[in-house]
Amino acid sequence: MNEHGVQWIVEFTIKESKLDDFKSITQEITKLVKLNESGAKSYQWFFSDDETKCIITEWYLDQEAALAHLNGEGVIKLLPKLLEIADITRLEIYGNPGEEAKTRLEKLGAKSFHFFTGFTRCINKTTKNII
Repeated sequence: MNEHGVQWIVEFTIKESKLDDFKSITQEITKLVKLNESGAKSYQWFFSDDETKCIITEWYLDQEAALAHLNGEGVIKLLPKLLEIADITRLEIYGNPGEEAKTRLEKLGAKSFHFFTGFTRCINKTTKNII
């Protein structure tokens, strides 16, 4: 395991006329993750300009946090609803999520990438100092 934790990116292609439903579900999932998953370091959704595609970037503290997310209320209850109105068109894992999480993500079509080199910086927005 490296200091960067576990990350993955999921790209969804939203079915026609389902954008409002998609946004509603993603807001609900995000709320549940924020409230219940302290190991989620970053959980962010991004739309293409035409809002037909959405990418979520997820970053977890470690393997346990990644698995906790997959077992969390947001994924268990709401991901099936999301998959009714959007298709996963890309799923990439960065780092080692552990065997159980990797197997579950691979069932959704994930491709894995292992860490080679690099670093992460945290910068204080007020002082501009590296933390």
